[in-house]
Amino acid sequence: MSIKEEPLIAIAMLYHASRGVLSKVLGAIDTLDYPKRRICLILIDNMSIDSSSDLVSKWLKDKGQKYLEIEHRREPGNVPRLRNICLNLALKKGCDYLMFVDSDVLTTPESVKRLLKLFKLGEDVFIGYLPCYVPIERDNLFTRVRMKYGKGALGPLVNKGPVSMATAGMGATMIKLSFVPKVGFFDEQIPLIEDLNYTRRATSMGYKIMYDTSVSLVHDRDFRNLPYLKLMITKFGKSEARNIIKNKLWRYEIKGLIYWSSLMVSIPLMFISPLPFLVLFTPGYILYSTRMKGWGKIIGFPIIAIYRMARTLGIFHGFLDYVIRRS
Repeated sequence: MSIKEEPLIAIAMLYHASRGVLSKVLGAIDTLDYPKRRICLILIDNMSIDSSSDLVSKWLKDKGQKYLEIEHRREPGNVPRLRNICLNLALKKGCDYLMFVDSDVLTTPESVKRLLKLFKLGEDVFIGYLPCYVPIERDNLFTRVRMKYGKGALGPLVNKGPVSMATAGMGATMIKLSFVPKVGFFDEQIPLIEDLNYTRRATSMGYKIMYDTSVSLVHDRDFRNLPYLKLMITKFGKSEARNIIKNKLWRYEIKGLIYWSSLMVSIPLMFISPLPFLVLFTPGYILYSTRMKGWGKIIGFPIIAIYRMARTLGIFHGFLDYVIRRS
């Protein structure tokens, strides 16, 4: 296949700080095994206040001449707004696909070709995704337990072949641009988990999201336990609630919301009677013990329950915020 026959790809990255990893991400993009003259780079500086913009400008000066086109902009706004800018630019340039790369995800040289292969699995494939994982020693406790001891749906997606999933993040994700006029753009009223909202909308319309589980990219960042829980209760909760409302996810969420909220209520009631807590905790513990291995059978449920209750509290906080704003 000649270079002219290769699909025209836009590679888009949003950034707002270097955090010591941005230069590695740019270096990884430059090693992608794909004709540079068939790549348009779209780099959006989300009002950075450190030296990251200078770092990107220098990299573009050194490496940018190899690429077909370059857009380097400084733009305010939340993440979905910036992603929509990238989509519009890629569409105007006549690109076939847009690949989002997060500014802390390290691609591998074959990443573009792996993603393009996923679209050959069916005409209804809208998004291809390469799984990205934070190094286990730097991830939060809840994810570490799940990744180390979980099995089945709780375990990592590794070497399971191409897998169709309901949602995906945007860490290393390719979008088929011809479907965007039908699916639409990112919802700018959902500033966090905008990727999960967007991909869930696509699958609810009948399009497919395909994972390539034969690769595991590095998500080069740290997650700390208490700040992560705080984010779940405050910021993420609002986006989770809006996602449930807008994508009509009640049938997927209602049982979990009832169970985890009931378990939360039963904890302070232990001072009156431990029975409600035991009635709720025991079946959950037994169920999760079948989904875990090793020490996870013992410690898995109590640790994951903390995360699940924080998420539930955040969702109810989001529902309340949504009702207040609508009234």
